[in-house]
Amino acid sequence: MDDNKLEEYRLTTGARLVPVTTDMEKQLQQLWSQVLRRPAESVGASDNFFHLNGDSLAAIQLVAAARAVDIKMTVAQIFQSPVLRDLATHLEQATHSHETRSHHIEGVDQATQAAIKAALPSHFNVEKVLETTEFQSLVLHEHTQGRWLMHATITYNQKVDKQRVHRALQTTVDKNEVIRTVFTQHDRKSYQAILNNFTVPFQEHIAPTGLSTFCKSLVQEDQKKHLELHEPPFKTWFVQGEHKDSLVVRISHAQYDGMSLPIFFQQLQVWGEPDVEVEAEAPRQMSYYIDALRAIDTKPAMKFWGDLLQGSSMARLPGASQTSKAMTGSYIVKTVLLPKVEGSGLTVSSYLKAAWAMVLAKATGTSDVVFAHLVSGRSLPIDDIEKVNGPCVNLIPIRVNTAQPQSTILQQVHQQHISALPHEHLGWETIFRQCTNWNTPTDQIPRFSSILQYQNLPEAQNSFGMHGAECSVDYTVVPPNVTDVWVTVEPKGGEMSIVAGYSEEVIASEVVEGLMEDLCEVLKGIET
Repeated sequence: MDDNKLEEYRLTTGARLVPVTTDMEKQLQQLWSQVLRRPAESVGASDNFFHLNGDSLAAIQLVAAARAVDIKMTVAQIFQSPVLRDLATHLEQATHSHETRSHHIEGVDQATQAAIKAALPSHFNVEKVLETTEFQSLVLHEHTQGRWLMHATITYNQKVDKQRVHRALQTTVDKNEVIRTVFTQHDRKSYQAILNNFTVPFQEHIAPTGLSTFCKSLVQEDQKKHLELHEPPFKTWFVQGEHKDSLVVRISHAQYDGMSLPIFFQQLQVWGEPDVEVEAEAPRQMSYYIDALRAIDTKPAMKFWGDLLQGSSMARLPGASQTSKAMTGSYIVKTVLLPKVEGSGLTVSSYLKAAWAMVLAKATGTSDVVFAHLVSGRSLPIDDIEKVNGPCVNLIPIRVNTAQPQSTILQQVHQQHISALPHEHLGWETIFRQCTNWNTPTDQIPRFSSILQYQNLPEAQNSFGMHGAECSVDYTVVPPNVTDVWVTVEPKGGEMSIVAGYSEEVIASEVVEGLMEDLCEVLKGIET
C-alpha cells in the first residue's frame, strides 16, 4: 500500500508507527526501504512485510540485498516472521546456526561422462557434463516433439552493424554456460553437456518482402522442425530489411526462465557496446546452481511432500483426454481486478491458489483437490541464486481442502506455501513418483491436470536500446503438452490478466471457458 493508505490503515486499526531500536531492526528498516521503495522513516518495527506490498519476488530481492551486507536470511524466514521486529529477533538468534542441511554428492561419474562425450558429434568440444533439473528434463522431452522453444524477434529501428551484433552474441555465449549447452540422454536419464568453443549459429538473410512478414515466416518454418536430441537449441538469424534489421534468437526453456531472460538481454546489450572497459556483472552459471542443488539433503523434502500428499489424488478435469497427435495451442484471456490484499498479511498468489482450488472443487465434484504451481525456485537458501543464468523453476503440488469457509481456505493455502518453501528444490517428477500413490506408468511422463502460474516478475523487456539502435522484441513460444490447462496470471496495474492455455485435442474450449468464468467470479467475491 502507498504511504497515504498505510497511514489510513494505521489509523483504522489503531496501529502506530513503532520506532526501530536494535541494530538489526535498523538494518532491516533500511533494506525494506530499499526493496519496497518507500522512505525508511515510514517503516516501523511492528510493520508486516506483506502489508507494505511485499510479495514473493520482493522477498527474493530482500534476501539478495541482505546478503550483500552480510546478513544471511531466507525467503522462508520472511514468510515465517513477516513483522520486522520478529524477523530481526529471528535473524539475531540464527546468526550462529546453520539453516541448511547439506551433504556432498558426487557429480556425473567419469564412465557416464565418457559415454556421453562418445555419443555426441565428434566436433563437439565438451567442457563439462551435468545432470539436468527435472524441469529441464521435461522441456527436453517436449523438444523432441517440436515444443517449448522460444523465438525472440528483436527488430531494430534502423540498420545496424551486423558484425557488432555477431560479436555481442558470441561474447554473450562464451560467458554463459547454459547458452552453449546441448542436451542428451544416457540410460534413460537426461544430461546437459556444456560446450567449449561454441560458435553461434548466425544465419544471414535479406528480406525480399516486408521485414516483419519475413521474420514471422522464418519463425513458423523453424517451429515445424523437431529438435534433435543433441542439437544445440540456441540459434540466431540476422535479417536485413530495406530500412531496418532484425535479429531472431531461438532459445529453449531448458536454458532460461522468467528471471534469467533479462540477464541474457543485459549481457547482449553490454557486449554489443564498443570499447567495453568494465565487464558486465558476471552471472552465476548453471553448473554452480546444479552443484548447490545437489548438495541439499532431500530427506526432509521427501517426508514433507509424502505427508502432504498422503491419500490424495490428482483432480481430473471433465472431458479431458490424452492424445499423441500433433496439437494446436488455444488460449482464453480474461481480465479481473487485483484482489485487495492490503492489511491481510496474504499475497495475491495465495488468493489465486485458493480461488483455483475452489474452481477445481466445483468442476470435479470433490473438495480435496490437487494442482501444480510453477515456482521460481529462487527462494532456496543458495547464495546469489537470483543471479543464476538458467532455469531454476520447478512444479510443485498444491493440496487444498475446500470444504471449509473461504477465510480458512486462504489461511490453509498461505500456511502451506510457508511450509513448502524449504522443500521447493525437490524435483517435480520425484514428488510425483516417490511421494504419492498416484498411478503413473514408468514409461510415461507424469502429468498434472492443471498448472497455475503467477507471473509477478518485472515485465519482460519489450523495448530497449541495443547495438546503436532502439529495438522492440516479440516473443513466440510453441506451447508444451504437459498439462490439460495452464493458467498464467500476470498483474498489470490494478488488474490481472488471466490466460488459460490448452489444446482442443485434449479438453473442450467450453470446459475451459467455464473454468475461467468461474475463476473470475470467485476472485471477484473472495474475502479480502
